[in-house]
Amino acid sequence: MRALGKEDADVVLALQKQRDAEDATERKRRHLIEEANGRTAAVAKLKAEAAAATKQMHAAKAAVAASEAILETKHAMKTFTPEDLGEGKKSCGGAAGKKRRLEVLDRMARLGQGLSAAQKNDFAWWKDAWDSAMQASLGENWPRKFAEWMQEVVVDVENGIGNAFSLLVHSETRRVLGAKLVLQPLTQSQLRLRGRPQLRLLAIEPAA
Repeated sequence: MRALGKEDADVVLALQKQRDAEDATERKRRHLIEEANGRTAAVAKLKAEAAAATKQMHAAKAAVAASEAILETKHAMKTFTPEDLGEGKKSCGGAAGKKRRLEVLDRMARLGQGLSAAQKNDFAWWKDAWDSAMQASLGENWPRKFAEWMQEVVVDVENGIGNAFSLLVHSETRRVLGAKLVLQPLTQSQLRLRGRPQLRLLAIEPAA
């Protein structure tokens, strides 16, 4: 009986040692998991901080680019006097005056948020049609009114209204060219099949 008791004690002791070893292994495993999680969290934090820094850098670059664009446009507007834009000249300066006004419109289309995708698609047609319609409507007063409106757009963009020109294009399309969508000719390169009507719809939605 005493021998059996000793064997039982040895078994119990061995089992206890085994449990202690298992507990130690489990503690080590948990510690390693905690360290790994800590490293993962640290890496995730570093990645998030890097992403935030990159976003901030891009925003800063965009702000600088926007400021430069505004300054360039202001300078360009100063180089185009109302007389250059056609004021006081027959037919608002004729082809030369119209060319300069369209050059200003091209600059405006690159200012701030610019135009919506649909507006960009139709801008070449739009600027010519709008200028012709406004010249017909205001006559000799159009060049000066044009210069005033473009200056207002520059000021609006400078004051934080990035889509100011897009809004102007939208409102003037509805006011001057009609509230409905306007049909205009397609170029030959835009035609997919022969025999179809060579027309498309002019989109007028502004940039968001």
